[in-house]
Amino acid sequence: SALAAVAARITPPDARLLLVVDQLEELFSLCDDEDRDRFLDVLTEAVTAQDGRLHVVATLRADYFDRPLAHPGFGSLMRDVVLPIPAMTPAELEAAVTGPASAGLEIQPGLAAELVSAVASQPAALPALQFTLYELAERGGSRLTRDALNALGGVAGAIGNRAEELFNGLGEHGQGLMKRMLERLV
Repeated sequence: SALAAVAARITPPDARLLLVVDQLEELFSLCDDEDRDRFLDVLTEAVTAQDGRLHVVATLRADYFDRPLAHPGFGSLMRDVVLPIPAMTPAELEAAVTGPASAGLEIQPGLAAELVSAVASQPAALPALQFTLYELAERGGSRLTRDALNALGGVAGAIGNRAEELFNGLGEHGQGLMKRMLERLV
């Protein structure tokens, strides 16, 4: 396959090339069937090529898990190499807050636990937490406080208020376009 040939050409003889395909589900939500199948065919051919040097790691949301299984070649490759990664535990989420913060941020005592309790039951806990932390750091600098979180309106408010701010900055024409786009997405 062409991809296997490229991998062989750009890697030393005793090396392997790792290709990371993040958000593989977008093949099924954004691409037409022909493009999707061609992409999966190329990956399958490259990974199964004799003396192939290409290894692939793909991320895929659980609600799309069945779709690549329907592709004859790619689906059979998935059968033995799937590693499900469960949602983060509250302790892991708290470590995701306090670990990076130890590099120069001061977190008010109890704030990390409050943030975790606000997102722990959400399906998109980590992105919501990341966005809120970003907003807190933007507003509070190196000190993250409960007052700043309350000023944001909590985790839900941080996302909602930022969306409102961006929407209001579009002007009348941009707001009309945004409304039509969101209606089409729904």
